[in-house]
Amino acid sequence: MGRMSKPGRLLIGCLVFCVAVFSTSAGIQAKGMQGGDTEAKVYDASLAEKLEGAFLQRLGQQELRGNLPNVEDGVTILGTAVGDTRVCFGWTTSGYTYLDDTEQGIARSIWDVLLSIVSYFVNTAGNIILDVASFLGVTCDRDQGATSRLLHSYRYITKYAQVYEPSLEWKTWYTSRSREWYRHEYASFVNTLGDTETDTIDYTYTRGYSPINTDWCRCSRSLAAPCSYSVAA
Repeated sequence: MGRMSKPGRLLIGCLVFCVAVFSTSAGIQAKGMQGGDTEAKVYDASLAEKLEGAFLQRLGQQELRGNLPNVEDGVTILGTAVGDTRVCFGWTTSGYTYLDDTEQGIARSIWDVLLSIVSYFVNTAGNIILDVASFLGVTCDRDQGATSRLLHSYRYITKYAQVYEPSLEWKTWYTSRSREWYRHEYASFVNTLGDTETDTIDYTYTRGYSPINTDWCRCSRSLAAPCSYSVAA
């Protein structure tokens, strides 16, 4: 084969360079889509019942196999006999957060806008920014852009009614489950040094906060039965 001309070599070199750049860019985009420095997934509140319902189905299957989450036995009875009964308590969460309300714009202009989680909790965009700024130990520049959000998550409390079986094991026959709502406040703003600040404050049980609302399953149920909740408009 003859030697490739100079224009041909330049064209091949250009193509190789473009492919390399494209591959690097695609790799960076793929990494961003998969995680790394991206935010954790937040779902719209309209998807809460669907996603939580799927979670409860998985939880029910685990319970049927005897895998009860975070169970405390309460009072231990010495000399347990076949036929004895007890009630245990357990708790768990899906790990999902749901976006209820959001506002963004120049901080000063959105400061007094009310944000809400259904009818259970209300706060202003400005107070959310102040909460996060105080948490971070900085001050918000109110003449710059900002975003405030209210989100919620669920925590499930379950009572397990159990009977001591001839197999010398406790078997769950009925459960009663409640669902607690906890709020999360997110803010993004510019501090007085000109840097962007972002964070979320989790007002959850383990941090010493009470739920903003509690739903009750409509009836006590067997483990195999579905559980539904009444939610305020």
